Amino acid sequence: MNKYRVIGAYVSVSSGIVELTKAQAGARGYALTDLKKPGELIEGTGQYAVEKQTGFKLGEVFGWDEEANKALAQVIVDADAPVAEVPSTGKKKAPAKPRGKK
Repeated sequence: MNKYRVIGAYVSVSSGIVELTKAQAGARGYALTDLKKPGELIEGTGQYAVEKQTGFKLGEVFGWDEEANKALAQVIVDADAPVAEVPSTGKKKAPAKPRGKK
């Protein structure tokens, strides 16, 4: 299972098996089927079959049994990779303009 971190705004996944936390799975219950093993009474494996398209937001980490294609490789990275700092543009922000009546 490959572990990925989302570094773009949003990533869509429409097939395969994903490994998620309970909170992540709960928010995507409409799109997933729990791959609970027979005999497990309380919790599943944390692995879910993707039945409908679902997605992950910036910063989320998830396991996926598929390799990222070139397009996805632009917005997801290996979860164990160090988080890169966003380089500064060197530009300073303009001071805020006062609001309201003069």
